[in-house]
Amino acid sequence: MARIRGWLPALATMTTPLIAAEHPSIFLSPEDVPALRRKAGHPEMKRFTDALLARCEYLLTAEPIRPPAKASTANDRSGGELHKARSAQGRVLALAMGYLITGKKAYVDRALSELWCFADVWNSWVDPYHGDPRFYDLMSGEMCMTAGIAYDWLYHAMTESQRARLRKITIDRGLSLHLFHTDFAKNGKQARGWWFRCHHNWNTVCNGGAVIAALALRGEYEPWEEVVRQAKSSWMRFFNHLTDEGGWDEGTGYWRYGMRYAVMGVEALRNVTGEGQDIFDRPGMRRTGWFPINFNPGGVPVSFGDAAGVGADPILYLLGAKYKEPAFIWYQDTYGTIPDVKKEGWPVESLAILWRPVDKPWQLRPGEAPKLPTASAYPDIGWAVFADALPKPSVICGFKCGDLGANHTQLDNNVCNVWAYGKWLAIDLGSGSYTREYFSSKRWSLYEVGTLGHNGVLIGGKGQKPRTKGRLGPLQTGDGYALIAGDATANYGDSNVKLAQRTILFLGRRGIVVVDQVETASPSDLRVCWHNWAEPAMTDDGASLRSGNVCLDVAAWSPRPLEWSKAFDVGKGFKSRNVRADWLARATCEAGTSHLVVSRLHPRRSTDKPVQRIQASGAGAQLELVIDGAKRELIRAEIGYRVRE
Repeated sequence: MARIRGWLPALATMTTPLIAAEHPSIFLSPEDVPALRRKAGHPEMKRFTDALLARCEYLLTAEPIRPPAKASTANDRSGGELHKARSAQGRVLALAMGYLITGKKAYVDRALSELWCFADVWNSWVDPYHGDPRFYDLMSGEMCMTAGIAYDWLYHAMTESQRARLRKITIDRGLSLHLFHTDFAKNGKQARGWWFRCHHNWNTVCNGGAVIAALALRGEYEPWEEVVRQAKSSWMRFFNHLTDEGGWDEGTGYWRYGMRYAVMGVEALRNVTGEGQDIFDRPGMRRTGWFPINFNPGGVPVSFGDAAGVGADPILYLLGAKYKEPAFIWYQDTYGTIPDVKKEGWPVESLAILWRPVDKPWQLRPGEAPKLPTASAYPDIGWAVFADALPKPSVICGFKCGDLGANHTQLDNNVCNVWAYGKWLAIDLGSGSYTREYFSSKRWSLYEVGTLGHNGVLIGGKGQKPRTKGRLGPLQTGDGYALIAGDATANYGDSNVKLAQRTILFLGRRGIVVVDQVETASPSDLRVCWHNWAEPAMTDDGASLRSGNVCLDVAAWSPRPLEWSKAFDVGKGFKSRNVRADWLARATCEAGTSHLVVSRLHPRRSTDKPVQRIQASGAGAQLELVIDGAKRELIRAEIGYRVRE
């Protein structure tokens, strides 16, 4: 039967008759299967194919994943239902791909046994953490994708009764709930599912999974077109939020999660109906693969908010092939770790076999690395990152001044985090426990979320406030340096704060210069904070943050007296349960209405001698710095300072 395309114009009327669909059609056609089998035997694919088949053989003797003995609750997610569903997805897609490239029927039977467990033993496809078994959530979206791909890829290996059984469970526990939460046209009200109106990862996971399941069942499930129509109208919020830069303000971890389901949902739609190419043609989609590359220099996650992560994902193979961008392929090859056979999770090998290109003239030669930028700034989200060299950096600095209303954000504008010689030194504490309390209004009072828990500035003892926006200045680069500045004045939400700007001058192995400018209407003190897991070594004019055999020497200059101090577990009683105690080194400037503090952060191995302290002079319109005998002049700009060249 010819491949069915061009259906979406009929979605509004829903008059298209049910037509028996072609299978497989999600990401590949029947004609593609022989080529897929040949590619699986290609020398460049050997590591993926060997790992996949080893996993499939292991799974033949593994028991299906069962619900936890104790279900998750609003304040205890230890049951891990969502992660168990994700593990089942990894299993099912691995076995389904194993079947496609080998034809081994045992893999089909084992994949179905996993799905039957989620039909018969599990009560629903909804995370009980959310309280309502008729809700449609992330777990529902992930299970819809799992069932949809299994139905499509294993269609001809199943009996009609098996297909009917899988259709029923997918509809009852997935697609019917999606329609219930999105069908507002008929009842005249807005969609019941709050995620339908959001622009972050919930949107694409919920909608992308449903689209794949609906496309798999087309011709056998009458409302499939309505599911697709509703999902398409919703997920444009996600793609519009991406902007032309391609950055993602939820962070690198949630970029991977949300973009994974976005890319897969749109690619499945494009494969089956021919629609969706306009989304891939957007500048933000063309560039978005650079976001995890830039903010994971050398594979080190430099992210902000709740979920830092390497961001490697097989969708980079798909995006790399689509845009003929060899850096995407290189990055996934380099940092996309193939998990151990017994490790549960995302089906890396399966999708690598599906999407990784081989023998293309635009690809890099084996062992060749792309030329990567050592300084990157994303003004739309207010993020910047610096490295001394790539792809093997020795010193990395991350800086943020963006939207404190972004999903999963923390109160961390004008924060500077530093990694050097394999260690995090000026650290980010990460996220707290994912309980409902953590995502309630109490979130903003938690230590790891608040400004005090970051490498930032307190003004009059106060930090920043949620749902406020900062501004990132332009990136300046030159011989041996890169500079950027942020304006966090509005983030303090206080009429007393007239100016709160920070400038970062990155000098690679010679360190980082941080210039803080604060002006207030009434006299206020200023506290510049630096965090580390280990106890800092203090001096009269600074501190040394340590991790193993690496140090970050921090010294500061100000026209006003500075007092250095250290403290342990400052957030005691105000932390989530999985956030461990840290050390805080801080420089406090006595009360005044105008503050200027120039700090030098110098990373070194403990066997290296400390360098000369920074020398600074001037104020207001210009600053003169002497760093290791070399002079730099900074002049005022709209935001912070610029290097006079």
